[in-house]
Amino acid sequence: MALPTLTTPRLLLRDWKGEDADNLWEFASNPLVGPSAGWQPHRSPGDSARAMSLYRQMGVWAVALREGDKVVGTLELTDDRRRKGLRAMEIGYALSLDWWGAGLMTEAVRAAARYAFEVKGAQLVTAYCQPGNERSVRLLERCGFAYEGTLRGMYRRFDGEALDMRCYSVRPDEIKLK
Repeated sequence: MALPTLTTPRLLLRDWKGEDADNLWEFASNPLVGPSAGWQPHRSPGDSARAMSLYRQMGVWAVALREGDKVVGTLELTDDRRRKGLRAMEIGYALSLDWWGAGLMTEAVRAAARYAFEVKGAQLVTAYCQPGNERSVRLLERCGFAYEGTLRGMYRRFDGEALDMRCYSVRPDEIKLK
């Protein structure tokens, strides 16, 4: 699935390149990154290469620094089929621990939400995070997402544990672009 490239002041959300596998391994092997997004930390560079191949098929963006084009995260925008009768899209993301707190994912989420509303015709963009993931909560709130509630046992993590997830959403007129 070919993805459009989205540009923010500091980032490119773009398709994956062969040379991105090393950057993906660099941050996806960190034991703090994957589990906060619900996936197992990569155990080898081969895991990262396989994930990158899957990301290409699924339409997951590589989140790359504009300066130097180094991949520091992932961002996915998919149909949220939980919302019947509404064109809703769900956003999910992961970011290198080296860049936590720098505002990069806020830029990426805003760009992806704009794309969902303006290009894909979404009426609502949703995001889910684990209770206790206060960094994601603050990010979503900075972007204008509203807390809807906690869905108990909604997500089965890589290790089989059923996790509660906090649900957030934003409408086109609510997105905070700055």
